[in-house]
Amino acid sequence: KGRRNMPRVGYYLSPSKAEKMKWSLFVDYANSSGVELVPVDLDHDLESQGPFDAIIHKVTDELTDPEDHEAAAKVKRLEEYIHAHPNMLEIDPVSRQRTVLDRGSMSKLLQTVNDAMPEDKYVRCPKFVIVQSLGEGESYLSIMRKSGINFPVVCKTIQACGSKQSHMMGIIFKEEDFAHFQAPLLIQEYLNHDAMIFKIFVIGDFIDVVRRKSIRNLFDSETEPLLFDSQKPFPPNMLDGFIPSSESSSPAGPSAPTSPTTEDPPTDTLRQIAREIRRSLGLTLFGFDVITESKTRTHAIVDVNYFPGYSGVADFHSVLLKHILD
Repeated sequence: KGRRNMPRVGYYLSPSKAEKMKWSLFVDYANSSGVELVPVDLDHDLESQGPFDAIIHKVTDELTDPEDHEAAAKVKRLEEYIHAHPNMLEIDPVSRQRTVLDRGSMSKLLQTVNDAMPEDKYVRCPKFVIVQSLGEGESYLSIMRKSGINFPVVCKTIQACGSKQSHMMGIIFKEEDFAHFQAPLLIQEYLNHDAMIFKIFVIGDFIDVVRRKSIRNLFDSETEPLLFDSQKPFPPNMLDGFIPSSESSSPAGPSAPTSPTTEDPPTDTLRQIAREIRRSLGLTLFGFDVITESKTRTHAIVDVNYFPGYSGVADFHSVLLKHILD
């Protein structure tokens, strides 16, 4: 460190992630603030690229497919370099990123976070079941019933990132529509939440809440499956204000709950959830999604992801740089 005046931080992000996050602006900001931020090339030996005071990276895509030998070689180079430099800071450890790859493990983790929350915080996890495969005489419906889950349900692949398939999801209302999906699957109860989701972005001890439009409240009479790609804008039939054909002819008119103005969940509750996730996962850069159930007004944690895009966080650059330096 005596050789260099500026702290030197290596970074590795996929090109699409870097572009989406406008990462080059962060590189400029860091450099102008006295921190040298340099890209790390995982296709080549890291010793010749160092030394680094810290490396910040996201390798969840590289970790996803065990058959992808090129990706595995990249991760191996990174892990070997980190192992050889125990005094270098790693944000966040590869081993910790592995824990967010599987929606089944994540749902179990959220259940433990849920159980750790005091009752007065009104936080719960949607009921879920993981179906690895259907045994003899088993059906999706019988598995749901055993778990106390009723339609409508959200269906997701177990794999949480790294492939097109991992972003394909659906809300289904009847058993035959499981035909749109292949096990292994996560089946999760759908909670009406007034078309509003709260994206909570965490950087160390910092949290920020960004509101986003979400899926509309569903009607009791609906039967048509709603299939979508979670990386793209929702189709019109999933947005607030859409009346399905099953309802438009109903003499009583629409029966889905209307959407009152949903208040942000209390900050102390969100801080406590963030602390529990950080403690359980050992991550410092992550996001989690919270909805407020229409009828009960309880808060439900519905997703967690590592190193999200932080879109909508006004002082992202300064907060992230402070976190690296701290």
